[in-house]
Amino acid sequence: MRTLPLLLGFLWTFALIAQPVDRAITRCTTTDVNATDFALERCAEDVVENAIWQVDRSDSVDAELNGFAVRRTTGRGSVVYVVDTGILQRHDEFQRIGGDVVLGGFDALAASGLPNRCPPDAPVEPCGPPAIAYHGTAVASAVAGKRTGTAPDASLYSIVVNPMLPGTPEIWMWHVALNEIIRHAWDAETPSFETAVVTISVPATPLPNDPLYLALVDKVKRMTRGVDANGHEDANGKKFLFTVAAGNVNPRADFCHTFPAVLGPETDGVVAVGGITRENVWWSGSCAGEVVELVAPAESPLLASHTGVSRYRSGIRTSGTSFAAPYVAGIAARLLEIDPTRTPAELEALLKASPSRAADSGLAVPVLTIGMEMRKVR
Repeated sequence: MRTLPLLLGFLWTFALIAQPVDRAITRCTTTDVNATDFALERCAEDVVENAIWQVDRSDSVDAELNGFAVRRTTGRGSVVYVVDTGILQRHDEFQRIGGDVVLGGFDALAASGLPNRCPPDAPVEPCGPPAIAYHGTAVASAVAGKRTGTAPDASLYSIVVNPMLPGTPEIWMWHVALNEIIRHAWDAETPSFETAVVTISVPATPLPNDPLYLALVDKVKRMTRGVDANGHEDANGKKFLFTVAAGNVNPRADFCHTFPAVLGPETDGVVAVGGITRENVWWSGSCAGEVVELVAPAESPLLASHTGVSRYRSGIRTSGTSFAAPYVAGIAARLLEIDPTRTPAELEALLKASPSRAADSGLAVPVLTIGMEMRKVR
């Protein structure tokens, strides 16, 4: 049986970094605001409810959760591109002294010339059906939420796509989205980096015989190896690690063989992420099999909602590999804080190096975590 790396207790035999320790309390009380949203109230060690369990998991060295997470790195200096349905920039989770962590955004749907009823600020003020609009804000908070994220000091850039469009128009929209990432990466006003992270939690349908799709696959692979400002391959150019949702299984649909997750097993620098539960076992809704390379928290994490600056969601609405992929993106951002010169292939190797295993009947899967003591590769 194939053994897979897990995103859970990431320990290395590395030299300890000498920098301040951030101790995040994850035991928090919540109250219902309406049918979908919660308010986050008191966070303290004497609280019983471990509402932000996914952050607690990020420093685990075993299967136990202790109600807090020790962070020696926070993703500072790293850039993460969130390709989704928009980020509520003004949410409390993204506010910092002197500003916020969202650099801005781009609407790939509108730029593709496809039908769009959203206003120009949709990348930072999500619009559309609530069942879709909330998604990008939750994903972004799993990366860089100050309470809910694994890398609270990473910078975010919002790329809006529409996961509901089928066929070639959708594939063209993805080209536009990736072109914008390359453009933004080379913009003089963008924080300088050698490698950035792209996290994608919305599926697209692979079209193996479509030249436009084949060109899209080639573009993703070029981006992992390095591209110049025009998107041409350049080993000395900007590089991008992709963390992508492996997909979910439910009675109505099987999203286990979608783009870009299908590229994960064959592409160094594209990591397809499955899901685990709070108990550190395989989440039943997660895709499995060859497409899954890592697993991370996917069952009911507490994440930001687009419906208000202090609103959160949990339960079924935040259960899915959609929220496991950005968890990995945040840990990758923290690895880049340690060594910004790491290539996507090197980052993937580090992410998949954890010896940890999730308990599961018949399925041993490696779980990735950053580990309680963040250490530097010798």
